[in-house]
Amino acid sequence: MSVQAQASTSKTKQKSSNKSATKTTPAVENDEVAGAIAAAVENEEEEETGPRLISKLEGVNGITSGDIKKLMEAGYHTMESVAQALKKNLALIKGISEAKIDKLQAEASKYVDMSFSTASEIHAKRADLISLTSGSRELDKLLGGGFETGSITEIFGEFRTGKTQICHTLAVTCQLPISQGGGEGKCLYIDTEGTFRPERLLPVAEKLKLNGQEVLDNVAYARAFNTDHQMQLLIQASAMMSESRYALLIVDSATALYRTDYSGRSELSSRQMHLGRFLRHLLRMADEFGVAVVITNQVVAQVEGGGGMFQQDPKKPIGGNIIAHASTTRLYLRKARGENRVCKIYDSPCLPESEATFSINADESFSNEVKVEEDPNGYITYCPCMGRFGNQADHFIGALAFAHALERTLILPPWVEYRKGEAKSIQIPFKTYFKVDSLQEYTNVVTMEDFMEQLADSIWPVNERISFCYMERLKLDGTSSGSCNAKEGNPFFSFWETFKIDFAGSEFFGPKLNYDVVHRGMDKLWREEYSAAKWKVIAFTGAPAAFPVQQEHLHLQKYLQWSDEIDMKANDFIRNILPRGAFIGLHLRNGIDWIRACEHVKDAKNLFASPQCLGYNNEKGELTMEMCYPSQEFIIRKIKRLVKKVKEVQKKNEIKSIFVASDNNHMIEYLNDYLRRMNIKAFKLPENNPHVDLAILGRANYFIGNCVSSFSAFVKRERDIRGFPSEFWGYPVEKSHRKNQHEEL
Repeated sequence: MSVQAQASTSKTKQKSSNKSATKTTPAVENDEVAGAIAAAVENEEEEETGPRLISKLEGVNGITSGDIKKLMEAGYHTMESVAQALKKNLALIKGISEAKIDKLQAEASKYVDMSFSTASEIHAKRADLISLTSGSRELDKLLGGGFETGSITEIFGEFRTGKTQICHTLAVTCQLPISQGGGEGKCLYIDTEGTFRPERLLPVAEKLKLNGQEVLDNVAYARAFNTDHQMQLLIQASAMMSESRYALLIVDSATALYRTDYSGRSELSSRQMHLGRFLRHLLRMADEFGVAVVITNQVVAQVEGGGGMFQQDPKKPIGGNIIAHASTTRLYLRKARGENRVCKIYDSPCLPESEATFSINADESFSNEVKVEEDPNGYITYCPCMGRFGNQADHFIGALAFAHALERTLILPPWVEYRKGEAKSIQIPFKTYFKVDSLQEYTNVVTMEDFMEQLADSIWPVNERISFCYMERLKLDGTSSGSCNAKEGNPFFSFWETFKIDFAGSEFFGPKLNYDVVHRGMDKLWREEYSAAKWKVIAFTGAPAAFPVQQEHLHLQKYLQWSDEIDMKANDFIRNILPRGAFIGLHLRNGIDWIRACEHVKDAKNLFASPQCLGYNNEKGELTMEMCYPSQEFIIRKIKRLVKKVKEVQKKNEIKSIFVASDNNHMIEYLNDYLRRMNIKAFKLPENNPHVDLAILGRANYFIGNCVSSFSAFVKRERDIRGFPSEFWGYPVEKSHRKNQHEEL
């Protein structure tokens, strides 16, 4: 972006160098808006910092008014447009000689900085850029403040995902003072599909306390009827921007007419060339005038390839690489439940791949909170109060299946974490680690935070909050409580107290009912015993699920998808830290609490998550110490055998590294000593982060986990769905190891 355009969108140097400033007065008293307008008018006479108009060259070095007029008729209104233009394009203008072109570019270049700058200078200029608020707090947060000026932002998605509504809202917000997230400028709106409705601007203006009529007056609208007309409108737009102050240029949609004007493969090349010129013109205008350019785009289904549940979204934006390279930031909109929409950063040079949920109000303005619609079938909530993350994840999958079977909405509980030195547990919001929308593909869900904030007071009044349990839960001292005793102990108290939930009574559902809704029509019995009409919310003291997860529910892991933040951290570590090539993921459990648990191997047929190896009835074998707590020698032997097997089967994909996740000792030095001769190096995360550990293990080319651990079970389920291979320590029992305990390493 040029220095002049940078300055024209600066937070601190925003000055109206054009002939007329935006006039937007408040519908009610708003001193800040009025003050900004007055300041903009006063700044007209100050030093010019906006785009340099080509008219200033009249009379310089033999340049005539006729030359200026011809340039402007061709769409060249600024010094930037002339200085940066190709000579061959300027030569197409009738009546301007090659010698005159040289003079024009030489003089225009004196006003435009086209030399090198330091990174610190560019950084300082970018820090001073303004962003236009979207009208949604969540969207602005996602975009790092709003829609950036001086660049192109592409919004694509299916119909009714909110593309045009965002455009309508921006047409109003761009007129706000900079201090309120606006650009103190007008909007230029090019409509290719006939979807612009000025009446949709008025509720937004009213919400922002702006004068509706003046807001409409500050939006310049044109309907484009074909792609050539669409291009011609940009030339008119350049002329308008050189005469008056604009902060925003919208094209809705940039590609619609190209799909109708150019049909068939024979015209694909011509279409892409024309589209490329159009987008290049848009980018030049963003650069010259410092405006935010927002374009919308349509999507098309892609049918090539497979990939199952972990395949990327089968819909992609049209326009191919041409529009992909022209757009600075690309936003993907998709529908969520009700009037909620999800916006995802599809591509950006500076924003991480993440997403935000926003809501559209009845008046089509944006809401700053996600709307939660009441489910007439009722809700299920519970405390994830057994164990650490692996156990909670097993229980969650069972609870998801339970809510689905009862046709109720599952209230997503926060994850319970136990921090060293903390007396009480800590509750981490569900969406910190996992996406909520992916779960909606299976059954209705709502976060605990949204439920308590928007629905609890009306459908779950304090005097109707009953805790559900199988039977009486004793007090900590072993005496009778006569109730579910839902809040005594850690994490029970801290979990419910986080949401200020107290229970007015208890309900014992056993022994008639249990959590196994797969067999014996148990789901029907639950619905008959506890109808949604009488029991809108069923709140369990613990998860309504078996442990470990039932075999029938293993496939539900595919709906439990990592949040963008966890995804990004895992992918960054794999790309930037691990050597290029295949890697093995290891899960080691060797903390003192685990060692003590493994001492019960001989007495326990099923210990923790061991059914994932041995079967739910030990039909696949018996538990051994090597499965639960393998020795260091055993670990090395297992790794070497896997490496050898990989080399024999797939020589091109040799193992280059090992990633280790552990609750205590990662054995990095030990592993590196033994694997050095194989040119394999062991790695771990620099800081403890079990969720990123899990995400990395799920992406490993090969995995060796602990048969007894629910942490490993989580990884195994995810890898099974992806079709990735997994193995376990000590399983199956090695015959050679039985015969020779001192096998040569």
